[in-house]
Amino acid sequence: MASSTTWSRAQHREVITWAIKVLFDDDIFYDGAEEDPPSTFEGPMRKVLKNHQLVNWHGITTLRKEDIDDLHYYKEPDDIDNTPIPVWQKSRLHQLVDFTRYMEIDMNAPLRTPQDWMAITGDQFKIYAVQVWKNDSNTSNSTPTSRSPSSASQGPLSKAALFKKGIKRDPTLFPVLKCDNNFDIWRRSMETQARAQAVFEPLDPNYKPSNAEDIELFTEQNIYKAAVFEKNVQTSMGRSIFRTYNDTSDAQSMYRDLLDHALRSTGATIDASKLLTYLTTIRLGDGKWKGTTKDFILHFQEQVRKYNEYVSKEDALSEALQKSLLENSVHPITDLRRIKEQATQIAAANGNTSSMTNAFAQYVTLLISAAQSYDSQFEDVRKPGGARRVFMHDIDTAIEDIFTFDADDGEMETTPIYDVNQSAMQLGARLPK
Repeated sequence: MASSTTWSRAQHREVITWAIKVLFDDDIFYDGAEEDPPSTFEGPMRKVLKNHQLVNWHGITTLRKEDIDDLHYYKEPDDIDNTPIPVWQKSRLHQLVDFTRYMEIDMNAPLRTPQDWMAITGDQFKIYAVQVWKNDSNTSNSTPTSRSPSSASQGPLSKAALFKKGIKRDPTLFPVLKCDNNFDIWRRSMETQARAQAVFEPLDPNYKPSNAEDIELFTEQNIYKAAVFEKNVQTSMGRSIFRTYNDTSDAQSMYRDLLDHALRSTGATIDASKLLTYLTTIRLGDGKWKGTTKDFILHFQEQVRKYNEYVSKEDALSEALQKSLLENSVHPITDLRRIKEQATQIAAANGNTSSMTNAFAQYVTLLISAAQSYDSQFEDVRKPGGARRVFMHDIDTAIEDIFTFDADDGEMETTPIYDVNQSAMQLGARLPK
């Protein structure tokens, strides 16, 4: 249980203030004009603790049943007759004492510090009160007695129970996949939102629950994610995959098959081929890139990441090859071409010539710094209210398989994933390939 010897008086006050608001709901007694009660507001529980000089959190969590039943307060300072604590708040105190034992003895997760206590949410405490503590009450019409630690086995506060009634989950926050070409953006958004809503495990193809409680939780997570996929995966292949696992709500297998299709299918192979062609031919300064030089470098790295996801580890672009491709891409800009020599000199001075990873990372850092300096030269020619146009020229020739990329937000402008860096142009004869 919480040790009073290691807490300062300020820490005791802080946890007591938190408990009065979160565990005992003292604020509901406030009937003032303001939306939230002022810090000076004293509800029944605050008055009870003050009246009995209960200023030590350890002492509160170890109160005996008869002590709790005897608690009272005075509605006004000059009152002669005392007022007993409200019945439901008295029950909360019984639950608090029992919850402290439960966490330490049954769950082997003692709440030792103020931070441990204040990490408990009101919902978690109420779930415990309903599912564990209430099950040990003799009757529903009497104030429950504090149960013995061993009775926790009658109704454990399982991870699945906390999942169902814990943080609020909103399926509408997950992105919708309508086109296979947008899979990469959709995947990143889907996984970010899954982590925020504590349902990431079904998106990990290698995750396996290790015990019965984890299996129960994983089942609930799969059911939830399967419902999300049913609504949000709207591609023809995605629909087909969903129907395969619909009866079992196996969201993990659904997502695994979606990944395999997106990264290993014939279409993915073609996409990888286009990406490799793009990475080996794109040149900064030829008029096709419409953003800043810094954004070009970041965009180039993003395309490398996508390519390496599409291909096997054996076919992935090495650090050495990435460096060579990036050097070639920025070669037309003199200020950036010089960085190659600077990175080599720095690597040699630091004795890192044998480490290509370090050399590449050093090169990219220097390159981005130089790009920022280079971009600053053109800030005075930015058009008010208009998009930035660096190295832009008019081409009255159609170019196929060129990428479009929005340098402001880093996402695709149009549905085709490989329409990046397209210049302002008009239809005409094709450029020779």
